[in-house]
Amino acid sequence: MHEITDYKKIIQEDLLQAEYSVFYLYTPLCGTCQIASQMVTLLEQLFSEVMFYRANINIHKKLAQEWQITSVPCLIIYQRDREVARKYAFESVPDLYSWIQSCTIFI
Repeated sequence: MHEITDYKKIIQEDLLQAEYSVFYLYTPLCGTCQIASQMVTLLEQLFSEVMFYRANINIHKKLAQEWQITSVPCLIIYQRDREVARKYAFESVPDLYSWIQSCTIFI
């Protein structure tokens, strides 16, 4: 999973190159985020054709503002430069797997 260092660059360049991208937004002191992080790591292995990014919203406050993140953990799916879906409740890996599959046409 790619840690976001310059989210403006990713928005301008990477989003346009990948068919689908998944963004995992978290804070390091969030206990639920630590569990969610493990789930997202597993999902990344299952969806090898999807680009996965992660961003600590304590560092990327502007990103959290611009994307109107209301809670963490948060998972957002983009198709090119368009948001397709957003999820705040991380119930289980199978649930997230099905959710990603339902949001992406080619998988």
